[in-house]
Amino acid sequence: MREVLLKHKSINNATVCTMKIKGVSRIIGFYEMKSLKKKPKLHTYLKKSLPSYMIPMEIVMITKIPLTIGGKIDVNKLKEDYLNGK
Repeated sequence: MREVLLKHKSINNATVCTMKIKGVSRIIGFYEMKSLKKKPKLHTYLKKSLPSYMIPMEIVMITKIPLTIGGKIDVNKLKEDYLNGK
C-alpha cells in the first residue's frame, strides 16, 4: 500500500498502519504532499492498483511524517497524534 502511494506524483512521503479504534481494526494511510496545490483523490488512485480490502479506510494528509532518532517512521507518534486529533 505504501509503495503504491509513493508512486503518486503529488506524494513526497507516505506510510500506512493499522489502528484499533473503538474495538475495530482499521487501515489508515498518512502522506506528505510535494506541494500544497490540490489534494489528490487517493482512494480513486489506489483502487486502480489494490484490491478493495487493502484500501485504507482513511487517508490523512499531514505536514510531516514523524521520524525516530534512527530516521525510521515513528508509527507510535503517528498513531498518538492521529488519535489525539493533531
